[in-house]
Amino acid sequence: METNLELPVTYKGKEWMLPMKLITSGYTWRFAVQVRGGMVWVEKDEEGELRVLAQQPDQADKLDVSPELVAAIVHSISQII
Repeated sequence: METNLELPVTYKGKEWMLPMKLITSGYTWRFAVQVRGGMVWVEKDEEGELRVLAQQPDQADKLDVSPELVAAIVHSISQII
């Protein structure tokens, strides 16, 4: 099941609203955040901490997302869950 949402992210002093999908399957979930033409996937790991999965392999060379932006996305998601 998918739910479309918007994620407010503060990055470099500006507020961004990034399209995001909550994807649930059984007892698991992950967020797919659309950023700069690609997707960043965020889910909980075995210890309950948020982790970022590699982008889709076909997008890996096209998606230019800085570590600071990824950290801002993870921080925003941690604030809402």
